[in-house]
Amino acid sequence: MSTNRIEQPRKRTRRQPESHPSHCADRAPDQATAPDNAVHFAEFKLLLNPDELRHIVDAYTLWTHVYRAVDRSGVRFVPTPGDPPIRQRDIMFYDTPQFDLYENHFILRRRTHYRDGWTKAHDELTFKFRHPDVALVRAVDVRPKAGTEVRVKFKREILPLPDQIGGSRHIYTRNCVMMMPPAGHRGEADTLLQQFPALNAVRTQAQAQVALVNGGYTFVDDGTDTTARATSQVTYGDAGQKAKAAEVAKTLGLPASAVQQGKGASNADITVVLGQDFKG
Repeated sequence: MSTNRIEQPRKRTRRQPESHPSHCADRAPDQATAPDNAVHFAEFKLLLNPDELRHIVDAYTLWTHVYRAVDRSGVRFVPTPGDPPIRQRDIMFYDTPQFDLYENHFILRRRTHYRDGWTKAHDELTFKFRHPDVALVRAVDVRPKAGTEVRVKFKREILPLPDQIGGSRHIYTRNCVMMMPPAGHRGEADTLLQQFPALNAVRTQAQAQVALVNGGYTFVDDGTDTTARATSQVTYGDAGQKAKAAEVAKTLGLPASAVQQGKGASNADITVVLGQDFKG
């Protein structure tokens, strides 16, 4: 469960809920299309036990408790005009079989909204990058290729600690939200993944892994983040591995100039760092 608020100074007074589109809690006036480096939203997430939410009445009871807590805290609550407090949604997450998006801090999610048992005209597609390092999140542009109307949001998520009761941790996210055709007209997952330039590095890593495995090599992930660079690099530590490094470069279609001796990952004989020159 999560709740949002716009990150700006507010006077701590008790107010009755208002309905005004320009103050909806999920958008800011300057977050329409261009990425913004200022955090405009805070999202507070609570972990819920699904066993306690077996009926729609339980959901309404929970919503009432949350509303009262927000009101006592002096935080203004603005419901989305026209939407009921409890909404039915189907949620689908897209990823590769190796979870390449999740492992690189990306999330691609589709939501299908229902009203009175019927799906709405369009589904909502959200693409986001999540990371504790706010500077790293600022550097990622989550917008799709040109021609799609989107809303971009920069959030700070406040979550409970995973290993103890009490305390909190922060994760920063840059979200891109757009409308898509309804569920009956879904495109393939690969087609959706190709719409976001930010995933180029993730896709090239997956392609390189397939090429290396097919070439008879063992792929070992060193656990570092996928970052974009201009040229690819194949590094070997021991001089005896030079020929093997050259073969790895050839397998990946990289020039001989990409091979060099140096310090690589501690868990591999040869380290490959892919750049924008890798074509897959």
